Amino acid sequence: TDPPVLTGGFYLISNLTAFANTITTPANTAVQYVLQIDLVDYYHNGTDWVVSDATFAQSNTAAQINTDAASLKTDLSFIGLKNLKIKALLRSTDAVSTPTLTDVTLTTEMDTNTGNTISECTISATLKDILGELVTDTTTIAAKLYVQNEVAFKHGNNLILPFTKTATFDSSGAVSLSVIETDTVGQKLQFQILFTENNRTRTVRFNPATVPNESSKNLLAITVPLTSDFG
Repeated sequence: TDPPVLTGGFYLISNLTAFANTITTPANTAVQYVLQIDLVDYYHNGTDWVVSDATFAQSNTAAQINTDAASLKTDLSFIGLKNLKIKALLRSTDAVSTPTLTDVTLTTEMDTNTGNTISECTISATLKDILGELVTDTTTIAAKLYVQNEVAFKHGNNLILPFTKTATFDSSGAVSLSVIETDTVGQKLQFQILFTENNRTRTVRFNPATVPNESSKNLLAITVPLTSDFG
């Protein structure tokens, strides 16, 4: 069997220059790797870096990756920074022996050119406009605006990983939050307001919406609250 193990978190790279590991491989065992770049698996087929099906047959030893690391950027036409994750495949051909992976060491490069610049839009809102009669006195309400992206997506040459951004409403009941525009790539984000008044906490969610490629926009101009949260 060849159970895969994703090692650690993402490495932000523009190129890979060296790769090494510390392993123990008894008889009938082996450890090989697939490079997961921007959530796509790759291996070196002896000639070029190509897409892998993440099987042992389409994986490499640490020594092979180290030998061919320098061509990774050219073969895959890297522009800007990439998110790299190491997928280790631990092979055992009997029911007794198992390999041990102690650590993986890699040397990377990071270019100052990080790909295309993504515009940001300032999203504004007021509690009175959104909550209406639910608001009695904005000075007594503790409220936050949340925007969340739940999945990774490509934006030009950039991979946008899942994120959450928040901003606190001021005493007048107003808020603004700078968010990357997603209209040009059609990626919808989740918006919600969490507020507490008189020791009662409530959540108002909104229909998922793209963020326009504009300098600023009112929240209610791009989405509306879910009516179910006003019951």
